[in-house]
Amino acid sequence: MCWKVITTITPIIVFARVNGATMRRVVGIHATLTQIELAIITQRADGTTVTNTTQITSRSKRSATLADRALRINHLATQVLELVGAPELAVIATPEPGLHLTDRQGLFWLIATGLVARGSPVTPAPPADAIALAARGAVQLGWTLTPQPVDA
Repeated sequence: MCWKVITTITPIIVFARVNGATMRRVVGIHATLTQIELAIITQRADGTTVTNTTQITSRSKRSATLADRALRINHLATQVLELVGAPELAVIATPEPGLHLTDRQGLFWLIATGLVARGSPVTPAPPADAIALAARGAVQLGWTLTPQPVDA
């Protein structure tokens, strides 16, 4: 194979219930062929929110065949779907015009189709970082987000 995927994962809260109360999740996804940014905003039962981020990186050779490219984007989409589960809403950046647009569109549609199949609504959005996309989705659902200090 002509590609290598390296995944860096920040712990993500994946449980759905705490003390009988349902937790809500919104996901922001900004996917290119070399780097996928994920942001998951989780609203806890007490109303507080937690944001977790994940990054998936991938490299390909110029000599990659069509089969190599197809396997690569399928593998990337599968990784994204495993990490995000079935959120209440997913906001995905639409692919920007440019080099490898066909492959980036394929990745976009594989991720979107997988989320819809899980029952998650998907909203396309102009390209932005994953945290901004997730925040846009949370606000769209009526959540109140408060700024949180960033660890230095």
